[in-house]
Amino acid sequence: MRSLTNSPVGLTSPLTDFVGRRAELRRVKDMLGEARLVTITGVAGVGKSRLALQAARDLRRLFPDGASLADLSGVEEGQSLRSVVGPVLGFSAHSVDEDVFLEVLAAFLGESRILLILDNCEHLVEACGRLVTGLLSKLAGLHVIVTSRHPLEVFGERTLALEPLPVVKPAAGTDGEHLCDALRLFENRARFVAPDFRLTAGNYEEALEVCARVDGIPLGIELAAARLRTLSLKEIGGLLKERFEILDVGNKAALPRHQTLQAAVDWSYQLCSPGDRQLWNRLSVFTDSFDLEAARRVCLPEASAASAATEVSSLVTQSVVVRMKGEGAARYRMLETIRHYGAQKLSEDLRNSVRARHRDYYLELAERSHGDWFSSRQRLWFQKLCLEQGNLRAALDYCCSEPAEAECGFRMVLALRDLWQPAGLVHEAYTWITAFLSRAEGGTPARARVAAVGSILAMMRRERSAAQEMYDEAQALARATGDANASAHTLYARGMFHLFEGDLSLARGSLEEGLAFREVLDDLAGVSTFLLRLVTVSLIEDSLAEADARAVEAIELSAERGELWQRSAAECLRGMVLWRQGLHESAAASVRRSAHAKRLFQDRMGLALCSEVLAWISVGKGELVRAATLFGALHRVWKADIDVPLVNYFSGFHEQAIQDCRQRLSQEEYEAATSRGLAMPVDELVTFALEGEGEGEGEDEPTAADAERQRYHPLTPREQEVARLVAEGKSNREIAAALVVSSRTAENHVQKILTKLGFSRRGQVAAWFYRET
Repeated sequence: MRSLTNSPVGLTSPLTDFVGRRAELRRVKDMLGEARLVTITGVAGVGKSRLALQAARDLRRLFPDGASLADLSGVEEGQSLRSVVGPVLGFSAHSVDEDVFLEVLAAFLGESRILLILDNCEHLVEACGRLVTGLLSKLAGLHVIVTSRHPLEVFGERTLALEPLPVVKPAAGTDGEHLCDALRLFENRARFVAPDFRLTAGNYEEALEVCARVDGIPLGIELAAARLRTLSLKEIGGLLKERFEILDVGNKAALPRHQTLQAAVDWSYQLCSPGDRQLWNRLSVFTDSFDLEAARRVCLPEASAASAATEVSSLVTQSVVVRMKGEGAARYRMLETIRHYGAQKLSEDLRNSVRARHRDYYLELAERSHGDWFSSRQRLWFQKLCLEQGNLRAALDYCCSEPAEAECGFRMVLALRDLWQPAGLVHEAYTWITAFLSRAEGGTPARARVAAVGSILAMMRRERSAAQEMYDEAQALARATGDANASAHTLYARGMFHLFEGDLSLARGSLEEGLAFREVLDDLAGVSTFLLRLVTVSLIEDSLAEADARAVEAIELSAERGELWQRSAAECLRGMVLWRQGLHESAAASVRRSAHAKRLFQDRMGLALCSEVLAWISVGKGELVRAATLFGALHRVWKADIDVPLVNYFSGFHEQAIQDCRQRLSQEEYEAATSRGLAMPVDELVTFALEGEGEGEGEDEPTAADAERQRYHPLTPREQEVARLVAEGKSNREIAAALVVSSRTAENHVQKILTKLGFSRRGQVAAWFYRET
């Protein structure tokens, strides 16, 4: 055993520093304390070997008889592994069979405590699995670290899926010690070719872009840094769009598949079966994460669900596809580098057919979501569409590629209009609409409806001439096609056009005519939309009783269907009506209900409007410093954070409230308060707006629909929701988080439920809930 010493045998001294990976390094060490076999998996170039070697160096005191490395990259399938593993353990036995080899090796090593690294095992998984199982069964003092794209899948194996380095923008004023690992690695390797290179406030964003372009893969980062010998940071970032070509020069002393990013991914590709390669290529059409059903429908249209799951799982096991963390249905993604490689391998004919299926799948998804939007499933649909934004954009882009595809593009635009405003994508929506209108030929009802939607968005952007042009086209097409849906869209656009122009009489006429259309069509979402705009008209006209009645009608309509988005808009408008009536507390309660719903959608524009109305209410209540602070924050938010100005038909209320506030405060007080507000981003603004206005999570004012339900049910809708969470075993804190309320409010709700039902324990509530529902 003289060949096995306290210095790792076979572990050469590294030529470069080991950077980052502290958490992963701790995890490997912890795993080796719990198990004798640890396999590090991950995509090509992610740093599996470096992590294994560093762990071995750090743990050398625990293995007094040494640590050894067996690099299996050059071993071909069918070749005996004994010829490589035996010598690194200080023992040669080429001529004996496997069983004899294990027996003799066990006798030779005895109770020695040894750490063995089997590096690059992905092409020999079955053979390595047999060898490792045999070694561990015979050698009680042996521990093994395996690096492979594919786990060995043997008894006792613990696996660590090594992910790319996170690429995170450093906080302002951060020094070099607190840069993310990706930037630290880039800077470290850059100094080998440019000794004076340092990351500074002036260049870290360019370095960040370079690291992001290669997905945080350490090999890609190192190869990119090596390019600083001849290129600037900015040039490297621009050229990385063709990542395999620019990263074609690396360390000539390294293994061939570690010399370039192309070679590293080539190695992974060659190890895949023909079926796996075909699926890899096809999955490259997904520009964002995807679920199993999408993968089956788009890439494996003839496969069953079970077969598709098996094929996708094969790529996950080989570290080509990554399963994303999170609850609910499994979602998958490919690193951009891996996706780009697959896209290069996909033939032109096959790419067109796969992209067409991809478009068809996401068009169907968008239209299903639109048909089910005005319901209690609305938030689930919103979350689903947000997850799929990248794929929806790719589908829209495909529709934009050919004039013949434009009609499908029109359909997708119309189906996605539910998503764009709450998701803060108004400008993007407008860009898609103008792109389709400019590319498509002919006149269809779908084109008429898209033009009408575009007209409204143009008015929101203060582009009157474009709005007029699109409205004229929508009206002409609606008349020519005779389509009732197109006519309703056109009436809404005309009503909004007049509302923006300040012609309330014409706006009312168009909107009331459109409301009648929607009622005939039995389109509840459309009815709600027209009601909301009629509330706005009545509010501006100061017809407050009518405005309040229609706002309540819209709230009732949404409540009956369990819909949240339109209801939140109606609650905000009703808050304005109540504010105009001087009912400040009721107004604030209504706006707070709106804001809490909008938080569920992360609707920045809607939350800014709620904050605006709460500022008006604060003026009415005499909370002038608070109001001035809100106005300061809103001044920047509307212009910068939201990039869509407060709609002009509310500007009169805004200006009057500011004027009242300024008149009642000294100039010094007003300017000091607005200066504090200017520093607030949207999230802080909303939190501040809701503070001091009461918790805002109390009981909703009961609607007629709520009252009807309560004839048969002792709990309010909110209490029923709390009861459901209690039945699921949620604590008060968890209930508060789920409902976006304070823990105190959640506790109050639970206590009211216990009192109403005559119970003393939460378990009784759970039993009652499941019995009643």
